[in-house]
Amino acid sequence: MATVNVSRSIMPVVTRGRMKSARARRLALPTEIVTSVLEYLPLDELWNAALVSNQFYMSAWLAGLFIHRTIAQDLDHSYVRRLLIFEDVLAHAKRREFRLNLSLTCDLPQEDLGRAQRDDASATANRGLEDIARAMSAALPSLVCLSIIMPDYFRPLLDSALGFPAPRLRVFHISRTSRNTAPSLPLAFDLFAGSAQNLRVLSLDNVTLPEKQLLAFQTITSVSFIYLQIFPSIAIRLHFPSLAHLHLNFLTASLAASPKRLDLGGAVLRSIRIEGCEYSALQEAVEMSMDMSTIPFVQVIGETVRWDEPLLTNDRAALCIRLGYVSGHVPETSVSIVPEHRRWQRVYHFSAWEQNRTILPATLSSRVTYLRLDATLVYDFLKLELDLAALHDLHIDLESKHLDDLMLAVPDYGSYQQLKSFRAAIGEDLPRVWSPCPGLNELTLFALDQPVMGADSRHIAFLLHALGQLARQKKYKATLALIGIQFTRPLARTLLDQTVSKIFKYDFAGRGSHEDEDDGLWQSGL
Repeated sequence: MATVNVSRSIMPVVTRGRMKSARARRLALPTEIVTSVLEYLPLDELWNAALVSNQFYMSAWLAGLFIHRTIAQDLDHSYVRRLLIFEDVLAHAKRREFRLNLSLTCDLPQEDLGRAQRDDASATANRGLEDIARAMSAALPSLVCLSIIMPDYFRPLLDSALGFPAPRLRVFHISRTSRNTAPSLPLAFDLFAGSAQNLRVLSLDNVTLPEKQLLAFQTITSVSFIYLQIFPSIAIRLHFPSLAHLHLNFLTASLAASPKRLDLGGAVLRSIRIEGCEYSALQEAVEMSMDMSTIPFVQVIGETVRWDEPLLTNDRAALCIRLGYVSGHVPETSVSIVPEHRRWQRVYHFSAWEQNRTILPATLSSRVTYLRLDATLVYDFLKLELDLAALHDLHIDLESKHLDDLMLAVPDYGSYQQLKSFRAAIGEDLPRVWSPCPGLNELTLFALDQPVMGADSRHIAFLLHALGQLARQKKYKATLALIGIQFTRPLARTLLDQTVSKIFKYDFAGRGSHEDEDDGLWQSGL
């Protein structure tokens, strides 16, 4: 069965050059500002703004920029009725100069059908696919987004249908419904007749590229590759000379299937994302092709991170780190490293860092100035015994139900005595304690979900002891900031006096407000 989803795209009917200045003057904004916005703001941004802002939608309409909201139709009748509706929509779109988004999904006949029923269903599907392919060809001049999920037997029809120019197409996604691990037929060399000058985004799911350069792909800036097992040979610079953003996803754990011929030589990327079961093989292939330190944004998702790569060693900027769970229900942890100047960021995510003592090499730990982590990870992090000489601010997020995870129950802190910072060396006068954070200025404890009313000051004092604050003079010790945390148990004044210079208390900031309290450093999703 073939399913066609048709939607009218959010797209200006008039071009920017044809916009009437009289209409622009109807806006409250000066004409020159409106003209500049419409001239230089990317169309993607215009569409997004129209979706989220009714005010912008009305302003654009008054200025003569007609942005049509998406109207989707789910068509679940026979393919003949679907095709008739699609042809009606297409004819209407051409008359009104609308742009179209087309999503085509072709499902194989059900395996539980008898052979005769399966053959009949296949014959019906093939007749429908032929008609839909012709309609797709007719729609190409109006398409802005085209998404196709197809079985292998539809490829000849598809190649024929897509052999015509697509002058307005911006996004093209193609995927195989079959989970066949064998290489697919390569895309047709004459795809879109080599004419798709507005095409910017391409997504290939288990579909291979031809060996020759495709003229239709010369303007693409963002590409996503997803492969089940066989990662084919890809010459990025050859196929995508304008590429800026690359996403690689490898869905098998077979080392034998690792990409051997991924060639990024000559590519100038703004971002790269690597993920999958065997993402380390992808990362290795990328590193063999280019210097990853030249890429402003690198994201790696998987089980481990190899810190011996040259990725960060070329940049001597101070670093900030955040350690925490990916989500409240997934027991994975993530590490984010963001240079403090914030002009760009590199982000790493991986799990089980507490078992990996090479989480951060000394060359990087000596540059960390800001560290934020969940309270449940404090002890495991301290066991790594990193030298955080440049660390100025330590921010710990607490959930009320996990308060005891911050430190062991008092007075039993025997396990903490195994930490290097608790092992005092007897000197001539006073015991000397190794300090992992000799430059710490402030320790912040932040209540995430609700105010913490039962905090035991001895827990916090032991934490500061473990951070080496006992070894510092009073005036050089860190300050303690408590946000939404109250001491209701007896204060361990002696311990606090030994480990902290001042205490600042703040009211609970509200559920989920920890991102706002972090000065905008951490973006959502990191």
